[in-house]
Amino acid sequence: NLISSIRNGEFMCKLAAEIQVSVDEFRDNEDAGSLPRKAPQNVNSGCSARSMEARENVMKFLTWARELRVPESSIFSPDDLLKLKGKMNVVNTLLAVARRAKGLRYGCRHRCST
Repeated sequence: NLISSIRNGEFMCKLAAEIQVSVDEFRDNEDAGSLPRKAPQNVNSGCSARSMEARENVMKFLTWARELRVPESSIFSPDDLLKLKGKMNVVNTLLAVARRAKGLRYGCRHRCST
């Protein structure tokens, strides 16, 4: 299932790296202000879901999401995922990231292609 697949934060950081491509395109063509300059770095691969490395991965993703300007009210807490305290909060954050990324991508294509 989704939660068990992302629980150690590694795949969320990979998602951030994919979205960062659109952020970089947007930055090249717009006044990007405080958008993230890079995706999470030094991601711990293959760590267990309850390890300190997993917490670090999740924190890196959440920091990146905040830099992406995802509203704070949409950001889950690390324990929502690591201790399975709020699975829907995790899903809501991923949806908020997707909406934000779509907005950047559409905004760049719409304004940059004319």
